[in-house]
Amino acid sequence: MKKLLLTTVLAVATIVAMANPIGRTAAMQKAQDFMRGINPQAQLQAGATPRKAMGNQAQQPYYIFNAENNKGFVIVSGDDRSEEILGYADNGSIDVNNMPEMLQALLDGFTEQLQELDEKGITEAAPTTTRSNGPRKAMSTGRKPIAPLTTSRWSQGAPWNDQLPNHNKINTEKPPQGCGICCLSQMV
Repeated sequence: MKKLLLTTVLAVATIVAMANPIGRTAAMQKAQDFMRGINPQAQLQAGATPRKAMGNQAQQPYYIFNAENNKGFVIVSGDDRSEEILGYADNGSIDVNNMPEMLQALLDGFTEQLQELDEKGITEAAPTTTRSNGPRKAMSTGRKPIAPLTTSRWSQGAPWNDQLPNHNKINTEKPPQGCGICCLSQMV
């Protein structure tokens, strides 16, 4: 009887410790809880997931939720083997169909890491941390946030890249000006 009880307890403990996918509703709740600590007035919109992340998976590797009126965004993990909040901003938004290449590369890398965990059979959930329960620890411990170095909001697209040459004769689309140039130009 003791062996049966011990086996049952161990089996249940193993199942509880296994990684669980995070659905859209749970991810939205995590994003709202997190955003309340950054901007209590911000209202999140129903999230969208970039097409590349969807693939053939039943579960999404991450969710992106934008606040209304460009008041920020939150990127939430779709898997509890990682940190809950992958990224956020207190202003602006993410257009999932026109995402900066480097952000897309970062999120693609995150997706690949989750796939590698699956391939290796790693099912243990990441331990929870205080950072996952609200804005970064530094913001929740009473420290003053560092103000932005500049108030301008430039981008890599039009009109800032209008003077650049086209990609080629066939494609008349202008290339992005580059984040380094954009940053340094604003600082000058």
